[in-house]
Amino acid sequence: MSDPFLHIPFSPLELLRTFDKGIKLHIKRDDLVHPVLEGNKFRKLKYNYYHFLKGSLKVIITSGGAFSNHLVAVSQLGRLTGIRTFGLINNSYADLENPSLSICRRNGMSILLKNEINPLLSPEKFGIEAAEIFYIPEGGSNIFGLRGCEDIVPEITSQLPEVTHIVVPSGTGSTFTGMSHCLPSHIQLIAVNVLKMDLKNHLRKEFGLVLSDNNDIWEGFHFGKYGAYSDELIKFIIDFYSEFQLLLDPIYNSKGIYAVYDQIKKGYFQPNSQIVYLQTGGNQGTLGFNQRFGKNLPCKNIDNFLL
Repeated sequence: MSDPFLHIPFSPLELLRTFDKGIKLHIKRDDLVHPVLEGNKFRKLKYNYYHFLKGSLKVIITSGGAFSNHLVAVSQLGRLTGIRTFGLINNSYADLENPSLSICRRNGMSILLKNEINPLLSPEKFGIEAAEIFYIPEGGSNIFGLRGCEDIVPEITSQLPEVTHIVVPSGTGSTFTGMSHCLPSHIQLIAVNVLKMDLKNHLRKEFGLVLSDNNDIWEGFHFGKYGAYSDELIKFIIDFYSEFQLLLDPIYNSKGIYAVYDQIKKGYFQPNSQIVYLQTGGNQGTLGFNQRFGKNLPCKNIDNFLL
């Protein structure tokens, strides 16, 4: 079984722009960490995969939404390693031909809707044994996923020792939580909340994380709710790509970078701050967004997410 996590160099860290008062914005290109497994999904799956190898496990089962970056990543891991994978969709209807689920299925993942037989409950119907199953929760948000996200901080500090702030978009909060576990006290870690929820309370209940003085959460950048957008955000994504030739998905990273620009304008950062924005990947989500909303945002071709 090949190991997709071996011999992977640090993802690039690039200076994006210098603003007034000597404020510099860098971008950590975790969208480039692996040719297929993008961003924080690569980080979250790494130690899940190593745990899988320790036992007599043969099957990975996980769950997510119909356009889930996590499902796509698990399907890619299965294709890379030969592991059988199942994706449980969180509702009883989904278009199996949408770009995300099409990628999953073409990678060999079995997709099951909420109202279908669950292999966790009836594994024998799928020709597997319960002891062979490894379940990874939605978003990869378990102890192994958190551990993988811990690796990001020492990479950044070795690449840019003078970093003062790290900004990350937050969905489940697991990337932020993992990074906070090994955060030096002089660095501010900021989560951009892209879900319309009480993230602080969620982090405490889900991960036992109590925010410290060098943690912060930026609210108000979800544009109404998870997955929502505005004409201003669409223009921002297009203009950003035109200026830097960098892709921003409309669900996570466009809102994260937009928030950084907004907070720089509002004076959040001290002069000479060295900000690192973590590009968490998820570019496949743009394919589905364009299809659903009739947009033409810059994105990769669907074949880029297949082997």
